[in-house]
Amino acid sequence: MNWLLISALLGAIIVICLYLGLLKTNDVMIGGATTVTLFSKCNYTGTKVPISLGFHKITEFGAMAPIMSIKIPKGLAMTIMKNGGGTMTLTENVPCVYLTRFMIVSINITKTK
Repeated sequence: MNWLLISALLGAIIVICLYLGLLKTNDVMIGGATTVTLFSKCNYTGTKVPISLGFHKITEFGAMAPIMSIKIPKGLAMTIMKNGGGTMTLTENVPCVYLTRFMIVSINITKTK
């Protein structure tokens, strides 16, 4: 299944749950952030790829364009396992960077303390 379709369905489910009162805005936005967003262009534009908590192999994202910016909500960290070894951990937004799928082996999204 296409990741865009999955993220659209998850977004629709959240909106419906908010509308029905099954979720409160604070559960989704404040203190409950569980998603880092990758963008295909600098300054948080272009194609968005949401990544939820947990470990993800870069192959899960298909033929994604280079990662050019990253939004990391407060309370989350993104650790990138680089091709050839080594890691890089990010805890703040990155407005412009150049990472291709050939530079990355996997991504791990965790909550910070």
